[in-house]
Amino acid sequence: MSRVRFGLGVQAVSATLGQALAIGLLPVLTRLAPPAVFGAYAPIMALSVVGSVIGVLRLEQIILLSDDPNDLRLVRGVTLIASAVGGAGLGLTATSRLGRSYAESAAAGLLYSLTVVNRVWTLYRVREGEHLRIATAGLLESGGTALFQIGLILVGVDGVLALLAG
Repeated sequence: MSRVRFGLGVQAVSATLGQALAIGLLPVLTRLAPPAVFGAYAPIMALSVVGSVIGVLRLEQIILLSDDPNDLRLVRGVTLIASAVGGAGLGLTATSRLGRSYAESAAAGLLYSLTVVNRVWTLYRVREGEHLRIATAGLLESGGTALFQIGLILVGVDGVLALLAG
């Protein structure tokens, strides 16, 4: 079996299991967090997802194309700066425009930053052909997020903050 087919299979199975776990845990999460919590969480998550795509100006695609170490260092630097600036911007927006607490806004900014860094990290792993590491990270990200959010709500963390921290 070729390396590409093996990687494709591993990633497909992992993504399916991770999404199944997240979907399976969703009824538990919706029982623990009322609709108002999800309503407060939705705009922050939407801004984070859209912003993370714009955040590095698609420079991360250089990772797949360039063999020059200077290009790769440049992408790492731009990613760190873009994720910090974007995270701060999202946090300020959450506080000033959406009326969220400072803790929720800080969590939103961190969520954005980690999303940008994760996108770039994944492309480095793709470049190196590390399909098993990508698959494991995807499974942990999908299923682990829901489990972590449920755990935070169960120990008494505020609903929106628990969803953001997850």
